[in-house]
Amino acid sequence: MATSNRTKVVQSYFLVSATLPPPPPLPREDTDNDYYHRRRGTAWLPTANCTCLSSFLAGLALIALLAISIIIPILVTLSTISNEMSSTTTTTYIMVTSSITTATTLSSTSATSTSTTSTSTTSTSTTSTSTTSTSTTSTSTTTTSTTTTSTTTTSTTTTTSTGISCTKICTSHKTCEAGVCVGIGYLSCTLTWSRAGDGDIVLRTPNNHVIYWNHAGPSVSTDQGYLDVDDKNGTGPENIFWSNSSSVPPTGSYYVCFEPYLFNPNASYSIPITATVKVRRSTSTTLIFTRTFTSPARDYYVCNSGSITLLGSFTYP
Repeated sequence: MATSNRTKVVQSYFLVSATLPPPPPLPREDTDNDYYHRRRGTAWLPTANCTCLSSFLAGLALIALLAISIIIPILVTLSTISNEMSSTTTTTYIMVTSSITTATTLSSTSATSTSTTSTSTTSTSTTSTSTTSTSTTSTSTTTTSTTTTSTTTTSTTTTTSTGISCTKICTSHKTCEAGVCVGIGYLSCTLTWSRAGDGDIVLRTPNNHVIYWNHAGPSVSTDQGYLDVDDKNGTGPENIFWSNSSSVPPTGSYYVCFEPYLFNPNASYSIPITATVKVRRSTSTTLIFTRTFTSPARDYYVCNSGSITLLGSFTYP
């Protein structure tokens, strides 16, 4: 049975071979392809493809070596030029001299300090580095002297004229005040103020007589006091005085006031008016009263101890 079956198989094989042509190889079973031989287990030798790949890689290696041999010298040259351009760096510190002098009434101290800072120079190149440092130690010299002096102080009041100087020579019984000659004698009161306007001096005597522009004197009702200077649009002066050739002023307390008759703008906190009166007495020193007014309020020439326009009070003699 085994022989019979084998014969049938062989016969059937020949019939198929004779009747049907062999099938074409599959597209991926290319007998000329190395891949095909490797899959089928057939003997295989490297083909021309491997040789081309090796040649290509060798060419790339040669090109890379050639590029490196060209680029490296260029980079070295550029680095050398850059180092030469910035090879030297110099830092200089300016010398500073400090001088401090302190002086007081009892002692005098003088100190001078001079310092020189170091100068450092650094040179840098591609192949070598050189560093040079020079240092100078600062020197400080201090001299101290102390002097003690015993001084005797005498209190003295001196009358000094301020403002515009007089353009004419005043006589012996007058003095210069704000560019105007005003009368002096046994007693005088001279008023000035800080900004232009019409300010008035008011003086109440111990006999309750009031002297001002509308009651100028000299008369019995002014106790022989006299308003000799009246200013209506400036900063003064206005002056009331008793001449040495007249009667002596009454003895007692006097009140002197500043009446802000007309100012534009009026006195306020933002634009105040400062008034000053100088009281000269032949028997004693000069008195000065100053007050700043921040309100346009007036007292209408009353002038007493309770007046809102009061500058000050004094006694004569």
